[in-house]
Amino acid sequence: TKKEVSDVKKFVSALLVSCIMVQMIIPSLALTSANTQVAHLQELGFPQEFLDSITDADINCLYEKSQVNTLCYKGKTTAFLYTDDHSDAVSPYGTIPREDMILNIYSVSVADDSCYTEFMMFVTYEWTTGRPNIRRGDGVAVNWDESLFYVDAKTFKCRDNAYFQNKLLSSNSSSVASALAQGGLGYNVNFPVVGHGEDELQLKYTFSGSASFSLFPKRTMYSGNNEVTTVAVEYCHNKTAIIGSVGFIYKGFSVSISTPVLSDSVADNCLIRYGESMHV
Repeated sequence: TKKEVSDVKKFVSALLVSCIMVQMIIPSLALTSANTQVAHLQELGFPQEFLDSITDADINCLYEKSQVNTLCYKGKTTAFLYTDDHSDAVSPYGTIPREDMILNIYSVSVADDSCYTEFMMFVTYEWTTGRPNIRRGDGVAVNWDESLFYVDAKTFKCRDNAYFQNKLLSSNSSSVASALAQGGLGYNVNFPVVGHGEDELQLKYTFSGSASFSLFPKRTMYSGNNEVTTVAVEYCHNKTAIIGSVGFIYKGFSVSISTPVLSDSVADNCLIRYGESMHV
């Protein structure tokens, strides 16, 4: 009957409207959730600079851990890399050239009652716009005291990004370290492909990335500053245009970078402070 047909049309129309409203609401809820996570971490003392440099997955992980544990932002260590692979490497006498890449090392402690249960490590890099000229792949090695910590390979992840005028073009990501030992790990930096080297637009590309993983105490570590240990980080930039690559070698419990013939590198230590410890 006509009434039945009309009722069906009304039902279908109402269903379509409901579907459209749901599709509009879901992204809004997701955005609100992300903003809520960031705001909560800011209240805990996490600086915006740090939150901007890590991935959404890292932010979510920090937020989830903060719901059941005590998280504390422990600060950062910064190192600068200068290269000489510039086509315009002529500087006035006596001037200091601007750094080509900034390397940051962050640490976040996770505590249960008065004991540290985990140290979350974050390594980020950002190249100056237009650098590097050669992007065949770089490498990062991180080492720690194997008598104090062990790493869970499942916590490792890294991501490399390419931007054009502050807009993300593409990214590469991995959840597997290139080398892993009891006291260290190594991973490759894989720059996203953005075009030919002769393209004048190369001067407007920016490359950055981050890696994260967790170190777990092998014995009881109390909160405090009585003891200190270091986590050493080295970034190696491969400057070979055709032959040669960054690799990794094992030295005892640590991981070292096998550098190509032409390379630049920068290294620094991140301090981790904790209270007087004792064997469990």
